Amino acid sequence: MFGFFKQKKQTTEEITSSEDSTFEEKIYLKGTKISWHQNLIDEFIDEHKQLVTLFTSISNAYDQKDFISVRQYLKEFKRALIAHILKENILLYVYLKYLYTEGSINRELAKSMQKEMSAIGSVVFTFIQQATETNAEPDDTFKKKLDAIGKQLIERIQIEENSLYGLYVHPKMEIA
Repeated sequence: MFGFFKQKKQTTEEITSSEDSTFEEKIYLKGTKISWHQNLIDEFIDEHKQLVTLFTSISNAYDQKDFISVRQYLKEFKRALIAHILKENILLYVYLKYLYTEGSINRELAKSMQKEMSAIGSVVFTFIQQATETNAEPDDTFKKKLDAIGKQLIERIQIEENSLYGLYVHPKMEIA
């Protein structure tokens, strides 16, 4: 009776394997069920663009004193950021942890960036929680914190795109 579902699952896995990379087979890193995905970095870059767009919308709504929209955009930004961080944690940081050997510079860079991103996320989520909990209108302190988060967001995106994402390679490639 349930053979159809098993057959469907096998077909999906076969399709996924052939789509994921120009390499012929899907290779899981030892000790994981995480494999390299050809388009992952492009997806992250697209998510970065979406986060920047949402953040710009928050700032613009604040400048127009549209505080209802500020709260809505903050909630949207929070959802998008949580999704992005979770995806990065599993598909990038865990992957890099298993790809590179203990003590390697690349592994240490990935570990420190993951730890830093967790700290940044905590600050951002606390800020958003406080800003969306109350009915008070955002003030100058809100704007200063918002601007600081925006600056940190842009800096972090640049670091990830210019340094970290270059470490993400297929396991069959040469690893320095």
